[in-house]
Amino acid sequence: MSQAGHPVLEAAGLWLLPAGDQPGQQIPPGQVAYDFSTASLYDVLRNEYQVFPSRGEFTIRAEASAPPVSDHLEISPGYPVLIFSQTTRDQLGRAAELAETTYRADRYLFRGTLSP
Repeated sequence: MSQAGHPVLEAAGLWLLPAGDQPGQQIPPGQVAYDFSTASLYDVLRNEYQVFPSRGEFTIRAEASAPPVSDHLEISPGYPVLIFSQTTRDQLGRAAELAETTYRADRYLFRGTLSP
């Protein structure tokens, strides 16, 4: 089992996406200009790029885990996980962040409040 303070984040990649339909440019690990272990992605977007995260959409789905995710989460393949997929949009409605986060199903409880 992971200890408190054990790193659990694995970034699959960082992409710079230009305006319009131009292809994006992937920034290889180790070449990112910011240390996101201490810097806030949203602060960098606001202060450096004038991109203001304004709203987001997300989905939650349950799946059976498979390697390498099950290895990282220290569970057996096939064990249930919860997967959050999130799109954060900027002030113009453009996608500013895409994230997919996988949680062990036995470790998390998600609560929400719905109102009209």
